Amino acid sequence: MAKINILSVQMHPECGEKMQNLQKAKNLIEGAHINPDLVVFPEFFTTGVDFDVFVKQAEEEQHSETLRFLSNLAARYNTHIVCGTIIEREGDKFYNTSYMLDRQGQIEGKYRKIHLFNYMGGREGEYLTAGDETVVVNTDIGRIGMSVCFDIKFPLHARELMKKGAQIIVSPTAWGSPIVEEWKALNIVRASENALFFVSADLCGEIPNCAVPASGNSAIVSPYGVVLDTLDKEEGVIFAQIDLDEVEKIRSEFPVESL
Repeated sequence: MAKINILSVQMHPECGEKMQNLQKAKNLIEGAHINPDLVVFPEFFTTGVDFDVFVKQAEEEQHSETLRFLSNLAARYNTHIVCGTIIEREGDKFYNTSYMLDRQGQIEGKYRKIHLFNYMGGREGEYLTAGDETVVVNTDIGRIGMSVCFDIKFPLHARELMKKGAQIIVSPTAWGSPIVEEWKALNIVRASENALFFVSADLCGEIPNCAVPASGNSAIVSPYGVVLDTLDKEEGVIFAQIDLDEVEKIRSEFPVESL
């Protein structure tokens, strides 16, 4: 199997400034000077973490400015894009939705976040509706399991993705915590315990109306639990060239049903 170039973007969005944030995301990709096969953006990277903005800037799938912008970016770079998350409006409901675009910019999968953050002051569930289906997308670079932020705290979520055949799990994230070590450890554990690559893209910097900043520390982790690349708390991108044969090698020695 050919090597796969993975790029994960870490950024600090301006609340409510959708087009400004999309342009920043584009600039970060262009500045990397890498030909990626997969790009992952953070959760809430176009809106920032602001519940009022979520409702005001919610997008219907058929008329989404964000999807149109990122579709053009995917086609330009001939890459798959995990569109961070978009506040999706369907009827009178709002979802925290992550879309997967193919190399032509077409939607090849979507996942509505299941585990909304309603703890320690989090109020996501007051505004958004939880999804109810785990999603693995078959792409020309492999089988990609989709998760979002707080899903990482639920090991059975990742395990179900693995049992559905995921070789990579992507995790757009807006993780805010003074205890960064927990976040780092969860990235490593989810990769290692499921024998797959784990790719997270986190926000960084101060979050309005929140007592703690976003954690940063986006990571690309191998099936052996090795951190292939990471950032601290600054904006930027991380990169790794991976080989999915590593996943198949481990799974041939430790069958999925025994993991």
